[in-house]
Amino acid sequence: MLNAVAYEYANSNRRLSEAVDYASRAVGETSSQTMNVKLDSATSDDFLNMSVLAAVWDTLGWAKFRSGDTASAENYIQSAWSLNPSAVVGEHLVEIYEKLGKRREADHICRLALAAPGLADEHDTKEKLLAAQKRIGISKPESGTVDARSFRPPAVAELSDMRTFHLPRKAEFPANSKTASKIALFTIAIENGRSTAQARLVSGDRELQPEAQALATVDYRQPFPDSSPVRIFRAGWVSCSKYIADCTLIFFLVNDKPSLDMAKPKPDSANH
Repeated sequence: MLNAVAYEYANSNRRLSEAVDYASRAVGETSSQTMNVKLDSATSDDFLNMSVLAAVWDTLGWAKFRSGDTASAENYIQSAWSLNPSAVVGEHLVEIYEKLGKRREADHICRLALAAPGLADEHDTKEKLLAAQKRIGISKPESGTVDARSFRPPAVAELSDMRTFHLPRKAEFPANSKTASKIALFTIAIENGRSTAQARLVSGDRELQPEAQALATVDYRQPFPDSSPVRIFRAGWVSCSKYIADCTLIFFLVNDKPSLDMAKPKPDSANH
């Protein structure tokens, strides 16, 4: 409720001091909830709560931006975008980058936000993004055709890359193994202020258990808006091939409930 009221105030550009206060309280409460959860007991609801964390970060950033605190707003909305790159959050980040004179960054996020999940349900957001793209004047709306002279990866591919990470393969493939690849579902906790993450194999090929050690030191490219204690829970598939030195981790979207339901803790899962 605090977040909803704060967002309405910020959107309507009124009672902004209250908007910042309410949004700050919402961020504090949500962050505290994450610190009360351990990785080995995290439920699918705890993983889905990451979309709430992204939302309250976005609201506080938006309220700060409307209040004139653009530098702090950038920190919160960048963090929200990294966690959940939705069209609305992207549009907010575009406005912030424009205000800061970061035209190329604004154009880049605008292009991604126009391909982000949820855009079809946000007609006003799409119109704002298209207007911003025209105003910035660097990119044109994607047509689906490729110009080799000015090729850039499609926005959808870039959004997917945001959830994709590479880690050294620690799992061994015996010489007589008939299996060339293995895959397992891992859950991961990334805590603000800690240099290493926690990783836990939930299901799949148990031979990939050694990858938990590698997952602990991956750079997840997840910024935090301030120094407050907060724990981020993510889940995704790790796949390894005996022909490649690296394994690949692909995170689920933070609001992908069917996938996150698979991350429910199981009694026989190992903890790390």
